[in-house]
Amino acid sequence: MGYAAQVRAAAAEERLYVHPSLHKTGHYQIMPPSGTGPAGVMVFFHGSGAGSAYAAQMELLAGAAKAYNLAVVALEAPDHAVSWAADLPRIGALNTEYVRDLLATTVFGPHPSWSSERTVFVGYSAGSTFLSGDFLPDAVEHFRGGAVLLCGGGMPLNSTKQNTAPLGASVRQHFKMYYVIQTGDFLFNQATAGFNLWKSRGLKVAGESPAGGSHCGFDLGKALRDGLRYVFSS
Repeated sequence: MGYAAQVRAAAAEERLYVHPSLHKTGHYQIMPPSGTGPAGVMVFFHGSGAGSAYAAQMELLAGAAKAYNLAVVALEAPDHAVSWAADLPRIGALNTEYVRDLLATTVFGPHPSWSSERTVFVGYSAGSTFLSGDFLPDAVEHFRGGAVLLCGGGMPLNSTKQNTAPLGASVRQHFKMYYVIQTGDFLFNQATAGFNLWKSRGLKVAGESPAGGSHCGFDLGKALRDGLRYVFSS
């Protein structure tokens, strides 16, 4: 391992977060910003199965984040679960609370110069499903930036007036969402439903649907760069 890679690895040392009231625990890694200009944050949510190694893509994420001077935060699903996607709405709500508190305590609190006004949430497969259907319906009003949802996404398991109503003007202006999923992916219909719901709520939503039937069978790096370009476009 070269010196630069050693420095990056040390900067992204694995840590453990224990939620004080939920008693949920999970590992996370943080890689500081390495670009220039105002700093922001990219938060990554892993997939399930073969995609459940939560920090496996740190180098790829950091490479894409550098152009926008984003810190990279990779989160393991609470209690070391193999997936962020929850079958029960209550689990999704608890995981959402866990994430919001972890970010406040370990990311934005200790690093006040890392702006929540420049936050991008990135999901992969089940991580995208959690973001689109659980976390963002509850938390989108509290952030500015956007989300890049790769080969996943969906609607809230329990649709309510609150999580299906039109969003406030500030969110519609300052938060964007970008989907990438192949037309033959088994999650395509689910992701399309999520796409249409967010668009109906007034959010700026775009994306790509390349041909192909495999799950997540596209260039992850290119898709992420395309999504970041959309989120940060004027």
